[in-house]
Amino acid sequence: MNPAAAANAPTEAELKAVLLYHLTQFVTWPVASTNSSSEFVIGILGPDPFGPALDAVVKGEKVAGRPIRVVRANRAIDLTESALVYVSPQVREPLARIFQELKESPTLTVGESEDFMEAGGMIRFRKTPDRKVRLQVHLTRARGSGFNVSAQLLRVCDVVQGGAK
Repeated sequence: MNPAAAANAPTEAELKAVLLYHLTQFVTWPVASTNSSSEFVIGILGPDPFGPALDAVVKGEKVAGRPIRVVRANRAIDLTESALVYVSPQVREPLARIFQELKESPTLTVGESEDFMEAGGMIRFRKTPDRKVRLQVHLTRARGSGFNVSAQLLRVCDVVQGGAK
């Protein structure tokens, strides 16, 4: 890669911010999550790895005609109005408690920690051995919570099927 291209290459945080936004465009949201607020809320739980990148990506964008707002919190209970919650790998709350607190609200959960999917997450950012970011989607869990993930997105993801855990 030449130096000019490397200087203009997006950072990992910028790439993940764009991926997070694109998830909002390739998922059909349950009716309950689209009726709860005039805004589409993306929650960031724990330390924010995106910095200003996510705010820049979603500025002026909409989901189903609703403007996007990003909310940051340190407790899952504070994000129950969010349609999508990104769980930071440095979050202090146990994952099982996070998923239990978000279970009653139609919330798509996204994370990247090693145990995220096993603990109950729906979509995970995963680094490949060649340091690229791929998405894993637990399709059974997402569908069971009322989310429909588009075939376009599934073609570029690693799909995980399985039980309700």
